[in-house]
Amino acid sequence: MSVPADAVAAEMRKIPVDYFGHAGSIRPNGRVLYPITLYQVKSPEESKAAWDYYKPVGDVDADHAFRPMNEGGCYLIK
Repeated sequence: MSVPADAVAAEMRKIPVDYFGHAGSIRPNGRVLYPITLYQVKSPEESKAAWDYYKPVGDVDADHAFRPMNEGGCYLIK
């Protein structure tokens, strides 16, 4: 049985997406939206171990982390 790609895409946009541990969603243009964490580089004194370089300083909501669809110029959006 074959399912049209448009039907599959429509169903995918209805369900939540896990993007590397972040809850996300899929816009009609196919862009996955998810919150972004803003990091700051630690000073040498703040680093406690190897690879301990960054500290989280804030979060950016998915709605503000990506360009709005109406500004993107994507040909998939009619």
